[in-house]
Amino acid sequence: PIWSIGCGAAVSTSVRQRLGENVRLARVRRRMSQQELALACGITRKTVYALEKGVPGTTIATVFAVL
Repeated sequence: PIWSIGCGAAVSTSVRQRLGENVRLARVRRRMSQQELALACGITRKTVYALEKGVPGTTIATVFAVL
């Protein structure tokens, strides 16, 4: 399955899942909670959760904010 991350780009499920796993790993290595990461990035904890789980609908702006 393919999903859109904004700006007309499409990303496969495996890429979303890998990105989410990498975001979670980086967050855990920094000993940050989802809430702490969300506050640092100006997004909600729910959005961090969705990004880490590879849920469709995350905008490219959100991905860049977290990176």
